[in-house]
Amino acid sequence: MKIEVHTVATTTPEKLWGKIKKHVVEEEIKTWVVVKDDKGVEYLTHTPPGGQWYRKALIKESFLTMPSRLVLTVTWFTDLPVPDEYTKGLYIGRFTEQLMQDFTKDFIKLETFA
Repeated sequence: MKIEVHTVATTTPEKLWGKIKKHVVEEEIKTWVVVKDDKGVEYLTHTPPGGQWYRKALIKESFLTMPSRLVLTVTWFTDLPVPDEYTKGLYIGRFTEQLMQDFTKDFIKLETFA
């Protein structure tokens, strides 16, 4: 499952991702946290640590052009169980909600995919 965020002309996908991550790290967004795998690769997961959805799935960013967009894919740590479709959908839904709430000026279209 994934979200594709089509950014406005004045915001690159990389800039939007940086803005999202900054809000998470500075705890302006309190429902997501940055976690790292054993190689230091960063992901977002739902908080709070130890809570019902913590580390059940992860959000990983990538960037595409033509058109310019930020792609947020649901993934998981290989040492944990593969999340079920409900959990993946919950992550997509909650993160879509966060984007719609805090970053609507940075994108023109948002698409979700199973």
